[in-house]
Amino acid sequence: MSDHTHLDVLSVYSARCKEWSCSMRVSVGCAGDLEKPEETETRRAPRRTRKSSFLPRDRTLGTPVLHRTQTRHASRTADRPFPDSDPPSSGADENALDPSTEASASVSSGDGPGEDVDLPPEASNPDPSGPPLLDDISETDSPPSELAAPPIRATETEETDTPSLEPEGSLLPPGIADIDEESPEPDPPSPLEPPPPAPVDDEALKGDVRYLRQLISEPRDHFQLEKSWHAYEVVQTHGGLHLLTMEEHLTLAKKLLHFVEQRNQLDELDDMHKWGNRTRRVLEALGSVDAHADRIAMRSLMARALALEGDLQKALDLINSEPSDYEHLRPILRAYESILVSTWRHFDRVRALEFLILEWEAIGSYLLTESSRVHARTSIAPVAASLRETAFAIVSGISLPALVLADKEEHWEPRRRRNLGELLIEAFFRAKLPMESVDVLREMRRQNLRPALYLPFQLVRALARENLYDDAHTIFSSLKDAAESYDYLFTGLYLYAHEGKDREAQEYFDLITDAGWQTSKDVQQLMYSFAVQGQTSATLEIFQKYFPEDAHGIPTNGPVVEHFAVGMFAHAQRGDFSGTAQWLEGMRKVGLQPEVYVYTTILKSFALRGDLDTIASLLDQMRSQGHPPNLVTYATVMTLLAHRKDPASTEAIYARAIADGIVPDSMMVAILMNAHIEAGSWKGVIRAFDFVVASPHIRLTIGIYNLLLKAYIQIGAPFRIVSRIFNQLERLRVRPDGYTFALLIQSACDARQMDTASSIFNEMERLAAHWGSSRHITTWTLTIIMAGFLRRNDKERATAVYEDMLARDLKPTAVTYGVIINAYGKEGTAESFELAEQFIKDLTEVPPEDREWETPPHGRLSARDHLYLPLMQAYAARRLPQEVERVFEQMLADGGEPTLSILSTLLDAYARVNDVGAVLELWPQIFDLGVKYSTIPLFAEDSSSQRAAKLHTFVLCVPLSRYIGVLSGAGLHEEIAAAWKTFQAHGFAFSADNWNQLAFALTQAGELERALEVLEKVLLPYHRQSNRLRAEREPHPASPLSLDVAPADVSPPEKPLAGGARAAATKWSRFHRRAGAELGDPALAADLAYHLHVLHRISPMWNTWLPRPDVLRRLLDALLRLRAGYPADAVERAADELSMDPDALRARIDDAQARLRAFYEEYPDAVRSVERFERRERRRLGRWFTKVYTWAARG
Repeated sequence: MSDHTHLDVLSVYSARCKEWSCSMRVSVGCAGDLEKPEETETRRAPRRTRKSSFLPRDRTLGTPVLHRTQTRHASRTADRPFPDSDPPSSGADENALDPSTEASASVSSGDGPGEDVDLPPEASNPDPSGPPLLDDISETDSPPSELAAPPIRATETEETDTPSLEPEGSLLPPGIADIDEESPEPDPPSPLEPPPPAPVDDEALKGDVRYLRQLISEPRDHFQLEKSWHAYEVVQTHGGLHLLTMEEHLTLAKKLLHFVEQRNQLDELDDMHKWGNRTRRVLEALGSVDAHADRIAMRSLMARALALEGDLQKALDLINSEPSDYEHLRPILRAYESILVSTWRHFDRVRALEFLILEWEAIGSYLLTESSRVHARTSIAPVAASLRETAFAIVSGISLPALVLADKEEHWEPRRRRNLGELLIEAFFRAKLPMESVDVLREMRRQNLRPALYLPFQLVRALARENLYDDAHTIFSSLKDAAESYDYLFTGLYLYAHEGKDREAQEYFDLITDAGWQTSKDVQQLMYSFAVQGQTSATLEIFQKYFPEDAHGIPTNGPVVEHFAVGMFAHAQRGDFSGTAQWLEGMRKVGLQPEVYVYTTILKSFALRGDLDTIASLLDQMRSQGHPPNLVTYATVMTLLAHRKDPASTEAIYARAIADGIVPDSMMVAILMNAHIEAGSWKGVIRAFDFVVASPHIRLTIGIYNLLLKAYIQIGAPFRIVSRIFNQLERLRVRPDGYTFALLIQSACDARQMDTASSIFNEMERLAAHWGSSRHITTWTLTIIMAGFLRRNDKERATAVYEDMLARDLKPTAVTYGVIINAYGKEGTAESFELAEQFIKDLTEVPPEDREWETPPHGRLSARDHLYLPLMQAYAARRLPQEVERVFEQMLADGGEPTLSILSTLLDAYARVNDVGAVLELWPQIFDLGVKYSTIPLFAEDSSSQRAAKLHTFVLCVPLSRYIGVLSGAGLHEEIAAAWKTFQAHGFAFSADNWNQLAFALTQAGELERALEVLEKVLLPYHRQSNRLRAEREPHPASPLSLDVAPADVSPPEKPLAGGARAAATKWSRFHRRAGAELGDPALAADLAYHLHVLHRISPMWNTWLPRPDVLRRLLDALLRLRAGYPADAVERAADELSMDPDALRARIDDAQARLRAFYEEYPDAVRSVERFERRERRRLGRWFTKVYTWAARG
């Protein structure tokens, strides 16, 4: 085992199944640093397994439990190991996805104000006694080892829950199983036992002892495991252990255990057993100790060593061998945590859960947040919190937890089952998986088990934090028996505040006030009900009412950081940084210092505005003030970059987060997946989704599922495929939300199946009645349907949908209004344009505080872009650049800012009328904006790496092609070369259309060799590479990052389809018929991303990197001229070649043939591509070919 080092790579994302290990292991570094697993060691021959047993599985008390037989490690037997997390009666698929446990280790230990703030959480205080044994546990089944302990059974009596030794069968190899442990025959000497001490010089021995003491005294985080053990063995061999004090022995044992327990999820069981044995030998060398505290410490350390060895029963017996008083419970709880982790490692998660329940009388009060409050502010609180977090991390990895509880109905008495249910409920909602907790609560109620009343209230609040309001209201409405309690009133306030329903929140706040229970956290929630809506004035008014300023302008009544953070959050919702700064100044007046989540709130305001430059400065400021970015910080920045269609920078931030010790959760992977969807990087989408499916620590949630549906729609999948994927929900036990239905409706509208879209909406309404909530019927859903009718020019039904939206009190957004304006613009009449402009005027004349449609862009199109852009595009399509300019000036006067989309539309308007001067004047402004948009490093030290990792993001590619086209038509070829070099110098990548446009310009300039070179060295190789990569798919990627793929294997992105192009792609075409067998294969139905993989291969965009027809046509014309013996730029044939000078004629023909021969020799693939185009043209045109290509008449 190597010395402890701090690595920048998160091992859970790079771990792979090794030869002797079936499970992905996650390390448990003290400061969040995660270690790589060691190289696999050569296995020793089977040795005697300890006779120890553990934990009843699914039987009555007092009977042998667990599996009927204990298999060896999967790598040593042909039998599959039992699944780790599914109970025997669940009948669950072994490959079912387990829930995520990533966030569980960092969960706050309280459900007080910290839990109730819907803002980034503070970093938890470090545990002075050491880190939890599980910072983060993968959900991979940890298979039993051949050295694992056999099961323990429970005691026969009901009075105690302590398991006792009762082996249920031998795991010993043949010939050893019959050996009696009480036999007088001594065991052979252990290979670890040192030889008898040999004479040694006293000075040398003292030097060895000094060296050992130096190693023992090193800081725990820099402890050198192997060197320390080697030094200890040297001293032991020379008989010098008596020179070490008892404290030095204990310190060495503690550091050995600390180091090994950090890695006990990474190491093979053999390594755990080895170091457990070595630690036990250090402790045994001490002999007996006298002081009570020393005996407890000794007993705890010995139990931890035995747990590592696999002697779980003996470890448990040892810590229960004599009672411990309260002030000495710290080491005992640490030992319980070690046994818990070792139980999971040697058996499985369910067995570890059963251990917790069976030991409930000893440790139960530390395992639930509410009951643990009694231990707050005591010396054991940090260790108790560590045990609780470790328990949550292990338990929240169980698949189908409700079935675990159901499986115990006939075997456990009600009290035990209630403890089991309560622990499951809290473990899962602390792991941000509240729907699993809902399932457990329902199962408890089915069994007539009543959990402690505070748990359902906490669960409602957890559901509200995850925006799962339907289920939250369902559970909340079932708690009316406690309607007069503070918990009920506060939960009602919390629930409605998070929904942004300020009227209902105010009602609950008034009830709390009338009862005399009002506290500052109630004021905070009332503020939040307005803040979440972006109502900054109302949020400030409430704050000033309950925290009025004194004569010096300082708020009174003791506001805390959370109140100011909510105020900042209100401004962040509107992207208003100036207001955020005012709250920050107010906080400093009170003497409060900004913390991480305050900075994150400010960061969000910049992200909503899309201000990446300021974000970069703020991140550097956070670091300089000792507040490194946390998970929420990174997720906020990644979301902004994803909306900007920049997957490369999104991946760079993800990788930076890992390097900074952040454990990414499922949300970060989802953001990464969305970044690839926005950019059309379908290979990246499939890789990220396959990573989710293959990763046991990430659950396939409805959010991930929705992103997959979004990818299908963006690539132009036919409705029949999208609906087939949607129908997989029931099999996956995933409940659709409003976004899921909206995506399905979007697919139906793209396919022009408006009756189907209406039927889906009617089904949504039926479900609304069934669920008792219509929250999943949103403005966006109705906007999609309205746009579908407008595309079919069915204005009457589109108007009816709009009126229905208003009747439901759903507020139209800028997108809704943009759809209406776009319909006016496409009509193209003077009256429709007038109506469109009046419509915009009516919206923009509303006072800014009442513009509910004006929301922050968060990296996407701004609200004003949605209003003005459709009108500008309509004018540009009708070649009216002066009208485009007028609307542009009107937008600026209304407070809008020039964006790439707006300026690109203005460039298109100039290009359509060939206004070269206006194009040349506008281009520098577009380019500078694109550079600012794309190349801001978020971390000063990462600027070069981020720029080097840049992928094509379509930011400037479209306007560049338009610009080159205008310059080419005007013959300004030098300006083209200058623009191309500048583009390249700034690190931008070029799209296929850019290269095609360059080739076209080169043919116009007569640079045929360079045009053919573009085909030969760029377009055709990329086309071949793209085809090869489309056919490849890594089924179980170890990382979601495309940056982990070799550059040669990175597939170029393809621009996502939109509008008419997407609608056309949804038709079942020859491309789909060509892959009909693959798309209809029922055996592959369970692979949700398989159809996306097939569509990626057969998509009409498959030829993106092929030369464009107009480029091939010009090259073919040139080749035909050369074949005819004329120069490539010849205008017409000679009228009478017979009258020409024979030498001049021969020279002309020779020159043409030499140039043609050079083409074939230097650019063979490009010429073959032109010849293939020629054959297609001959088939297409038939006898008209020579009429179109006049130089083919002879030659």
